[in-house]
Amino acid sequence: MIHINDLKKQFADKILFSELSLHIRRKDRIALVGENGTGKTTLLKMIHGLEYSDDGSIEKTGKTRTGYLPQFLTHNYKSGITLYQEVSKVFEHIHKKAEKLTELEHKMGEIDYESLEYEKVMNHYGILQEELHNDGYYEIDSKIKEIVFGLGFTDKDLEKKCTEFSGGWQMRIALAKILIDQPEVLLLDEPTNHLDIEARNWLEDFIKNYYGAVVLVSHDRYFLDATINRVAEIYAGKLWVYSGNYTHFEKQREEYIQNIHKQAAEYENKVEKIEKFIDKFRYKATKASQVQSRVKMLDKMEKPIIPPKRKQIHFRFPKAPSSGLKVLEVKELSKEYPENLVFFDVNFTVEKGQRIAIMGKNGQGKTTLMKIIAGITKADTGEIHLGHNVTLNYYAQEPTEILSEEKTVYETLYNDADPSLTPDLRNILGAFLFSNDDVYKKVSVLSGGERSRLALARMLLKKANLLIMDEPTNHLDIYSKDILLDALKYFEGTIIFVSHDRYFVDNLANRILYLKEGECHNFNGTYEAFLSK
Repeated sequence: MIHINDLKKQFADKILFSELSLHIRRKDRIALVGENGTGKTTLLKMIHGLEYSDDGSIEKTGKTRTGYLPQFLTHNYKSGITLYQEVSKVFEHIHKKAEKLTELEHKMGEIDYESLEYEKVMNHYGILQEELHNDGYYEIDSKIKEIVFGLGFTDKDLEKKCTEFSGGWQMRIALAKILIDQPEVLLLDEPTNHLDIEARNWLEDFIKNYYGAVVLVSHDRYFLDATINRVAEIYAGKLWVYSGNYTHFEKQREEYIQNIHKQAAEYENKVEKIEKFIDKFRYKATKASQVQSRVKMLDKMEKPIIPPKRKQIHFRFPKAPSSGLKVLEVKELSKEYPENLVFFDVNFTVEKGQRIAIMGKNGQGKTTLMKIIAGITKADTGEIHLGHNVTLNYYAQEPTEILSEEKTVYETLYNDADPSLTPDLRNILGAFLFSNDDVYKKVSVLSGGERSRLALARMLLKKANLLIMDEPTNHLDIYSKDILLDALKYFEGTIIFVSHDRYFVDNLANRILYLKEGECHNFNGTYEAFLSK
């Protein structure tokens, strides 16, 4: 459906990628992967026609339409427009036909049914009626509800104004419109960023059963494994395409890197032997033809190109001070906002070494509960008791809550660090990929991924035995998530966290607190076991 041929994209003196080619076929489920800054979003925009290429071409067959979901909301919804009205705009051309049909009905009631004009109007009416049937006009309402309900909206939400929804829910509205429109090719940039696990599971099924092609960028390994059948990796300015899901891609890629290193070693050995022969017999007349033959052989040999190593964060949390067996006790906790009872009579005890995932649909109070535990927000009723020698460290869902926009990267750490740590600040920042002049950037100009990395780096300045982490994987690429997961597994203290990343939850949690309709349900065990129950 779409042929991408030898694309090149350059910003100033930096070549983002070149000679990039890809064929997108119907029913393809392609994950576009690569480190932050390699051009994944740029490529999606180019396919959709929002960015130009410096060289190469993008050819679409027939009337192939693309639908693009950006990573961040790019427009504001008009006041007064309800959710149902906004998503119905997708069918504007069909609604105009329906309005015309109504006009014809009125007209037929005003003219003589035995006249020639009546016959013409009647024929036009029949044609329009058939077109509306073929366009699926009579299924529009059910199609809209199927998708908006799947993405987590309720029946009451349909009549709410779009401006009443938070930014995350407005992103869901944008996603709903694209899915309802059903273009031949879906281009989705981080579609799961603002979805809870229930909505993610629904989107997985939708993508698996979608009639067209899907190209997506996602840092959710579980989501990728469940949906894709090809991986296109932008790496070292080139595109490498693999078949299979994300886990299979990782194995294939590792094998490829190992083979390249093996070929490079064999190449060096062969070159060394040839050069030794040339040097030994260069001035021997009887060996002249053999020397020339080997010189030509050297000229023709292509040296295998070893791709540069990925830049990855690397760190361990400071050794956790010893705490008592009972780390935290929550008693009869409740929180209410105007016209919204978040939760009531919440009770639970946290013991040393537990990794507790707080789960539940969006809007059930997960972040509110985390902020109350961290001392950021006050509960209406109830008590929070920290155990003996417990010190906590808090990671906010949005790093901007704990980072000052006006400070530089270095100042962010320097102002919070113990003087004894000052000599190590550069090393800590380097471990989180902030080097050279990057440390003098202001927080306000950092990307989402950079802010998340800085917030993690800041946590290393404080020794704690209780980590409170709200969506710590947001904005991190898959490789950084793996490093974070590994660091948390090695952490000897206690962890309470919120995450919508199935892979992350499955591999870390050993207890689940599930918030639903104001109540807190406890389950000892993994998330997979919780789902089975």
